[in-house]
Amino acid sequence: MKASPRELPIIINDFSRDSIYRVFTPAYTNLPFLPTGAGHFKAQRNYLVERDNLNMNLIIWTNRGKGDIVYRDKRFSLLEGQAILISGMEYHKYSTSSDIGFWDFKWIRFSSQHFELYDTIINNGSINPILVANTEFDRLHAQFLTYLDSSEKFRDFLQSNLIQSLLTVLCTAKSWKESFTDNKKLKPLERCREYISENYAYPISIDDMAKQCTQSRSSFIRKFSHFMGISPYAYLQRIRISRSLALLELSEKSICDIALEVGFCDQNSFTKQFKLHTGTTPMKYRKQHSIYRLITAEEQGVKI
Repeated sequence: MKASPRELPIIINDFSRDSIYRVFTPAYTNLPFLPTGAGHFKAQRNYLVERDNLNMNLIIWTNRGKGDIVYRDKRFSLLEGQAILISGMEYHKYSTSSDIGFWDFKWIRFSSQHFELYDTIINNGSINPILVANTEFDRLHAQFLTYLDSSEKFRDFLQSNLIQSLLTVLCTAKSWKESFTDNKKLKPLERCREYISENYAYPISIDDMAKQCTQSRSSFIRKFSHFMGISPYAYLQRIRISRSLALLELSEKSICDIALEVGFCDQNSFTKQFKLHTGTTPMKYRKQHSIYRLITAEEQGVKI
C-alpha cells in the first residue's frame, strides 16, 4: 500500500481551470495554527496526490462527487458533506473516485503544535470521515481565502482563529456523530438519510422516507429537520441538484435527460429548483462550467 520514500510525492493535477489554489507563508511563526495554503479543486478522473513526511496538516471536505482516500492503513471514500483531518507526516493518498470521475473538494493546509490534541479527539488513533455542516465550513473557508488575498495587517492571527474554528466544528460534529450512532432514536434518521442518497433518482415521497424510520409523517419531518438542520424534502432536492451539477459539467446529455436522471418529473420543475438553489439556470451554468481546459502541473509550476 505504501510507496517508498524516494518515489514520493506523486502528484497529478487533473483539475479544471476555475479551481482555486493559494499558498501562504505566515509572518508570525509562533501562532497556535500556522496557515500555509488553501484551495477549492474541481478534480477530474486522473487527479491523484500521494505523499509522506510532509511538515503540514490538512483538512479536506467534499463539496460534490467523491474522493478515494488511503490513510493509516485504511481505504475509504470521502462522500459529499464529509470531512477528514490528515497529518502530512504520515503516508496518505487521495484521488478522484473512478466510479464517478469527478471530485469537487475544498481544503486548508496548516501546521500546529496542537495537532495531536485535535487528532486524538477527531480521529482517535485511526481516521473517520465526519459529516459536517457544509454551510459553516463554506463560510469559514471563504473567509480564509479572503484573508489570503488581503493586505490585512493581522491576517495571520485571523486565519489562525479560522483554522481553530474549523477544527472545533470537526470536534463538535464528531461528538454529534457518536451520539447519533449510539442513540437508538436517531439511527432510523441516519438510515433515512442514506435511503435518500441512494434513491434520489426515483420519485420518492415524504411518506416513503417516513416508512424508513417507522414513524408518522409529521413526527418524521419534525425529527429529521431538527437533527439534520434541513427538511427532508429540501435535503432530497439538494442531493438532486448536487448530482445534476456534475452531469452538466461533465456530460453532453440534454438538460431534459439530466432532469429525469436525477429524479425530477420534467425539465421545468428541474429548472425551477436549480435556479432556487444556484441562482442561475441549468443552461447558463453549463455554458460557464462545461467547457474548460485543464491546468497541468507544468503550467502552474507548483506542487499541491
